[in-house]
Amino acid sequence: MTENIAVMVIFFVLLVFAIVFYANVKRGTSQDELEELKQLKAVDAALILSNLPEIKCSIAATEQGACLDLYKILALKEIYEQNPNSVINHYQDKFGFATITIRQLYPIEQTIIVYDNKIDDDKISKFFTPIPVTLYNVTNGNNAFGVIEFEKYA
Repeated sequence: MTENIAVMVIFFVLLVFAIVFYANVKRGTSQDELEELKQLKAVDAALILSNLPEIKCSIAATEQGACLDLYKILALKEIYEQNPNSVINHYQDKFGFATITIRQLYPIEQTIIVYDNKIDDDKISKFFTPIPVTLYNVTNGNNAFGVIEFEKYA
């Protein structure tokens, strides 16, 4: 009789250890999946940005792939500098909390911030997504090489 009780106690102790171990593994997996989902949302928002008609190139009424119009970007920057809240309110549903910088690397280096809606919290995850693009100058027809630096806060 006492042998049966001892076996049952050992069985239940092992069962409790197994349940605790499974719960910890499952919690770690859920956090990894949540982190991966946040990264995918950041990449999705970056792709939306690179295809915005407001800044996309259109030469002879045709869209060019991975090409941004430099003067449209400068106009967006000017609007952002004059009234940042209107730009943030307009793009909040697309980008959320993010910082969008367009950096021209060649032939002249310049940095243009077109959207800056940060969260001041150290516990927030930051996802950085660079997208290489061509920056087209309509006045002289020249192309420049640049990078969209999309930093998403989640």
